[in-house]
Amino acid sequence: MPCGYFGRNVTTMDRSSATHFNDIADKYEVAAKSWQCVYDQAQRIIDPLIGGRTVLDIGNGGVFPYDVALARRVHVLDISCEMLMRGRRRSVDYVVADALDLAAVKDDCVDVVLYVLCIHHINGQSMAETLAMLKRLFAAAFRVLRPGGSIIVVEPMVRDCVCEVEKKCFPVMRRVLALRGVDMVFFHSSATLIDCLAGQFLIARGSIDVYPFKLQGCIDPLGGSLPGIIKIPVQLYPATFTLLHARKS
Repeated sequence: MPCGYFGRNVTTMDRSSATHFNDIADKYEVAAKSWQCVYDQAQRIIDPLIGGRTVLDIGNGGVFPYDVALARRVHVLDISCEMLMRGRRRSVDYVVADALDLAAVKDDCVDVVLYVLCIHHINGQSMAETLAMLKRLFAAAFRVLRPGGSIIVVEPMVRDCVCEVEKKCFPVMRRVLALRGVDMVFFHSSATLIDCLAGQFLIARGSIDVYPFKLQGCIDPLGGSLPGIIKIPVQLYPATFTLLHARKS
């Protein structure tokens, strides 16, 4: 495959997450439809950034919030085989791998790395481990990007006060979700994501482009972990869907 991609088995640590997303793959579309307004707004920003470029799309769940035809090449990476089967396109390369180390990707290999509505699913056994994993995630993106390449993050980002409550409830929420066979879901604050991104990319916080989105209607508040079970009006959702864009110098 181009850029030195190769499939590999996920590690033992990854397997519970892979199993969960394999199990919900068929239902995931229900949740994804409630985020269509997010995808539409993201596409208006992403399309101009991917023209003629090589894109690595991590954990997209079969949804492409951009025009694939604009890119020179698109590679989709996920730990779940079933998720990779959703929305398959002939012009796209697919690989089962771990977003935390991107061992399937060579250094300085891609022009754009995308994380669209997936980072809240990448969590550890504790809050400290979760923050360490966030740093690993962005460090891996930095490694595979060519100089001048872009990282694009689309996430629901909570206020600092909400994030502090989440941190205190982390152990309890993790146990409750585990009883349903669901991995931990944690929504970072914009300050946390921006600080971590700036730190791993060795750039100023002010150099990161920030685009908050406006939502309407109802939305799945758990990011697809329990798809179709819960929907709430966007006015009650304690997070702002936001796109962050930064470049590797």
